[in-house]
Amino acid sequence: MPAMGWGERFTRAATGARGIRVLLGVLLTAVAVKTALEVLAAGANVRCWDTMLLSGTSVFAVAVALALSLPRRFERALTELRVHGALPLTVAQTQEIKNDLERAGGRMLVRAGVIVGLLVLASFVYVLVPQFIALWQNPATPHGPAAVLIGFFVFLMLVCAFCGFVGGAFLGRVASYGLLARRLSQPGSQLTLQPGHYDGANGLAPIGGLYLYQAFLVMFPIVWLAAWWLIIPYYDVSVCHFDVAKPYLPWRMPLLVLWVTSVVFLYLAFVRPVLQLKGRIKSERDDLERVRLPEICAEIDAIRANLAATPYGTADREAQEARLNALARAHWDIQNMPTWPMDRTTVKQYFSVNAAGTVAPLVLKGYDLASGGSLLSPGLARLLSNLS
Repeated sequence: MPAMGWGERFTRAATGARGIRVLLGVLLTAVAVKTALEVLAAGANVRCWDTMLLSGTSVFAVAVALALSLPRRFERALTELRVHGALPLTVAQTQEIKNDLERAGGRMLVRAGVIVGLLVLASFVYVLVPQFIALWQNPATPHGPAAVLIGFFVFLMLVCAFCGFVGGAFLGRVASYGLLARRLSQPGSQLTLQPGHYDGANGLAPIGGLYLYQAFLVMFPIVWLAAWWLIIPYYDVSVCHFDVAKPYLPWRMPLLVLWVTSVVFLYLAFVRPVLQLKGRIKSERDDLERVRLPEICAEIDAIRANLAATPYGTADREAQEARLNALARAHWDIQNMPTWPMDRTTVKQYFSVNAAGTVAPLVLKGYDLASGGSLLSPGLARLLSNLS
């Protein structure tokens, strides 16, 4: 592991399993207190609760739980590329690649965390500070209770901003893993494509699966932000007798900024690396079609001519026919060489109606594999583990 500065060490600790447990504990406690106050004020009508905060907390908890397994998945992808022959390197050479990406990724973790954390903080300031001022200046509200309420919301705001920092750090991690595709797509990378490979992706299914998983993770904030941006104009709480019928309207601009930010990370973590690998595959397929296919055709014609002209024995004829079959298969594999670095089964696993059934086991594995422990009871942990 490359040497780390204090900022990177802090960020890695905050995005580790123990740091996530502490953060979720604080966040859930603050959200529970806020919800309890809302129940006291408006009763059990869910519409009168802060449903945007509740849903956002749930999405954040699930997403970071899934993201904990990223380092293990990245290392496994590199190992499988090496073992399966797509990246014929020694263990030391593979470790060097890993160290280089970890060094670049450490900087991206901190920068992305700071950027997203500041954006979340700025969003809360943009929305809540005018409300704080109005509350403080309201003659009907004593300054003592107003100060307590404002103090609690400031604390909640800082907790959410730190959640933004942690979420941004994870986004920086997926963006840093996207750099592997740029390295592999370069001509001198020693990447060896294997047409007809059993993984259905020329031997690149391990790295393609990693990038699909990253896209799956980044879609959590993208979908949540887009959904609330669309819902807010129609979210009316008049039945709650609040001063404002549509309290979330000021959030539309901050949500749009955060959505654009998430889309940028989706591009860095999935779109760009997949397109880079696709370009490398297409280039190599064109070379194989231009050079290798004519050679295969010529060899097939030569073998068939020899079989017709020469009275081979049974063993020799079978050997020649086996060679013909191998050449025909190689010809078919090149002609039907897929250009995407992932197979259809993996795509369906993450982006289909069946994907919802994999979330709970993945959350469990994310925590357990990163920390060696579980946030759940042993019985429930075993149950969910059996589902995956």
